[in-house]
Amino acid sequence: IISGKGPDDFASVDKIKATCEIFNEAAANCKARGFSFGIHNHEWEYKEVEGKPAYKYMEEFLSPDAFYEIDTYWVTVGGQDAAKVVAELGERVQLLHIKDGPGTREKAMLAAGSGIMNFPPIVEAAKHSNYMIVEIDRCDTDMMEAVKQSFDYLKSSGLGRGK
Repeated sequence: IISGKGPDDFASVDKIKATCEIFNEAAANCKARGFSFGIHNHEWEYKEVEGKPAYKYMEEFLSPDAFYEIDTYWVTVGGQDAAKVVAELGERVQLLHIKDGPGTREKAMLAAGSGIMNFPPIVEAAKHSNYMIVEIDRCDTDMMEAVKQSFDYLKSSGLGRGK
């Protein structure tokens, strides 16, 4: 089971802590029933809050039972280096979102390999990731063609690992 929260839930350290308590409760409930719980990010988890990126506080407050589904594009839009974040979070990164675009929330996404993202170091850092998921929130072209182009990019660039 994977969930996320909105920007207001990461606006202060107290809000981050309260959000992590909700995530921890979800992770405990899932674990007790044989499921896993993961957190899907957006850019707000990677913006500065009281002197450091919100995700650094999350690491202090989160149960080890919660894993990450890292959306690499939103990490980058949030002002962080996605490869460094993925490497830093290590084994907790079980799912990796492959998304590309111009690097802003306002503009539409692009097929992987067509925007600002530098995927080779990100994929290399995701040693513990079980799956790479192509995700395109919105695009100005045919969505299915953009997904196919993304798949072809991953395969032709050697980044696909058969997962």
